[in-house]
Amino acid sequence: MKDTEYTFRSKFDVRFKKPSIEEAYLKDHLQIDLALTRFGLLVSAILYAIYYHLMLPLQLANVQDDFLIIYITVLLTVGLFGAYTYSQNYRTDTCYVHFLPPIVAGWSVLWALTITPSLNTELTFLTSLPLAGYFLLFGLQWLHALIIASLYFMSTIILLNYLKIPVHEYSLGIFSLLGTFIITALAGNRIEYYTRKAFIETMKNTELINGLKKNEASLHKLSITDSLTNLFNRRHFDDVGPLKIQDVKRLKSNLHLLTLDIDHFKLYNDHYGHPAGDDVLKAIAVVLKKTLKRSTDQAFRIGGEEFAILMLGGSDTVLKNKLNSPVVDN
Repeated sequence: MKDTEYTFRSKFDVRFKKPSIEEAYLKDHLQIDLALTRFGLLVSAILYAIYYHLMLPLQLANVQDDFLIIYITVLLTVGLFGAYTYSQNYRTDTCYVHFLPPIVAGWSVLWALTITPSLNTELTFLTSLPLAGYFLLFGLQWLHALIIASLYFMSTIILLNYLKIPVHEYSLGIFSLLGTFIITALAGNRIEYYTRKAFIETMKNTELINGLKKNEASLHKLSITDSLTNLFNRRHFDDVGPLKIQDVKRLKSNLHLLTLDIDHFKLYNDHYGHPAGDDVLKAIAVVLKKTLKRSTDQAFRIGGEEFAILMLGGSDTVLKNKLNSPVVDN
């Protein structure tokens, strides 16, 4: 493929412009994506469990009961989303599916602010860790991350104003969360960029290898083919003969060798010219090809007007009948 077919949509939108290339990339990374998703969900559940069961009891204020509803919500979300990764819909809409969890996580924090006043400051910081990990794992598109960060930031300001909560009480947490969004989104974007660049190089190398193999096969075919008659040439006859003998010995079968020499071909060539003589050779080659029906039977041009046929046992009777037809005599 040409390099222009591998171009990205923009500097920050690193999806491929060509739909078929993008589809091939997503298909190639589907299993990796599924494994990362399930691993990330498992780690999230473990981290929240550690925080709830080990970290919260160490605090002076008893906030474990306040956090219980958030803890249960997280576990339910992780479980449901983990189950959804086994759905066929997840495999076909991974781009859109990855867009939803950060939004759900961010707005869940806003919801938690209204029901757990004792954890308001901590919750804004707690959200940074899973979202940072999410962006770095999946390389969320920069545009999506920017939309998510903007929605979360505006929603937070609106909610604080609605609840008449002083913004300065959460300014550090909001700033930290917004900064985490931007920095990790940029990092995720760069990670995905280089992942896709590696995919491009892999595809190019694969195409190059396939091209070399194709050229190698073509060159090999040319090296064993007579250019005039398209039969196998003398070189291939010398190479394949001993191999055929080994095969028939191993299989305890018979091998027939027939040689053909066109009578008075030199006189015909001198009288009618070489082009006419070439036509005769081509006509004989066509008859031989039509006669040899089995893949194990092979015809060769081993000299100017000399031909050879190698056949496994039983094929010679059919060939002799065919060679006696008027097509060859003419």
